[in-house]
Amino acid sequence: MTTLLLLLLAQGPVSSAPCLAVSGDEIHNGDLARFVPAFAALDPAGRVGFAPVPGARRILSPGEIANLARRAGLALSSPPPPACFERPTQILSRTQIEDALHQALARKPGDPGAPIEVEVVDYSKYPVPIGSIEFPRTGLSYPIRGDANVAVEWLGRLHYGNGQVATIWARVKLKTVRQVLVAAGPLSAGAPIEEGQVRLEPRAVFPFPETQVLDPEQAAGRIPRRSIAQGEIVNAAYLTEAPAVRRGDEVAVRFQDGGLLLRFPATAGATGQIGDAIVVENEASHVRLRGVVEARGQVLVKVAEREER
Repeated sequence: MTTLLLLLLAQGPVSSAPCLAVSGDEIHNGDLARFVPAFAALDPAGRVGFAPVPGARRILSPGEIANLARRAGLALSSPPPPACFERPTQILSRTQIEDALHQALARKPGDPGAPIEVEVVDYSKYPVPIGSIEFPRTGLSYPIRGDANVAVEWLGRLHYGNGQVATIWARVKLKTVRQVLVAAGPLSAGAPIEEGQVRLEPRAVFPFPETQVLDPEQAAGRIPRRSIAQGEIVNAAYLTEAPAVRRGDEVAVRFQDGGLLLRFPATAGATGQIGDAIVVENEASHVRLRGVVEARGQVLVKVAEREER
């Protein structure tokens, strides 16, 4: 109650006079002329003062109006009445929110993909200025594991006045149907995916981000970073490439020394991907050599990188 009283006092004296709605950031002579006709003699676009913030009122007292008239060279025949100004506000409707969301999700002609279903669970219902609404994609939160049944928050913007912005929000469920890769059975972390362990099937999913869907052939041989339950969507982010060389594997070594080129088998001393430096051991001489993995099961060694045991 104390806070409300202070806010009312900050806006000036209370008046029973009706308030004039002003849409801009300023009060002009033309606005004040609605209360005091003498101001109609002045340039209607002349500035009287700042408009109140949306949801508040600004009341010009008779004394303030008399001072404004005196500075403008106007003679008032009688004491002026108080003048009340306010910025109009609105409570957004579900229809306004839905229209703005559909506009944000509209696909351009020729864009691939199924339509996106939108369900508005809740939205901001506090007073906001009159203006245009937008929901930029940057304000959208993503559900864990792309679960389309989870409501997420989407922050929007309401543009009003002279480039001013108010924040609005909506809690929404977004859903689209697309082919996704799913686990045909439980997948263990660290164990390469084998043929038949994954399959493609249509699912209702959260539409973003629009990542490329792996097919079973692409997934084969890749390694889950974590356990994946039967029927769970297999996201590419959950998988890592199988190493090109594993510790203890027999690898084919290509040994270069100037114009000399030798090939021989060796044992990998470490696990690595293509481009990684590892040590290998010649199976016949047991000489250890440092090389670079250049392909699956293949290591390149140059003479300058030889490392005696």
